[in-house]
Amino acid sequence: HVILEQAPHHDAVANAESDSGPVGAGEGSLPVPWVLSAHSEAALREQIKRFRAFVDANPGVSVGDIAHSLATTRAALAHRVAVVGETREELLAGLVEDAAGRQASSGR
Repeated sequence: HVILEQAPHHDAVANAESDSGPVGAGEGSLPVPWVLSAHSEAALREQIKRFRAFVDANPGVSVGDIAHSLATTRAALAHRVAVVGETREELLAGLVEDAAGRQASSGR
């Protein structure tokens, strides 16, 4: 059995988004990926440091907006890291853990 329904009217969708923001944009709403890349391991470690500073300095930017921007406006370079989480703290912790692992494996 298949039940087909008409899609909601465009105004209803727009009103729902304006009331609560885009789906997945709120802190802790849905898991989102943060993906960073660079030309080398050293550059990726540096990118993680700069990105963390940006996130810390801009607490008003939602994790969903950051995920969207990282996915759609950044180059996909050879060395990459991706973390998935629901909150800013979870995502930053994943990046810090990855950067620490990269630092340890590089012998520095």
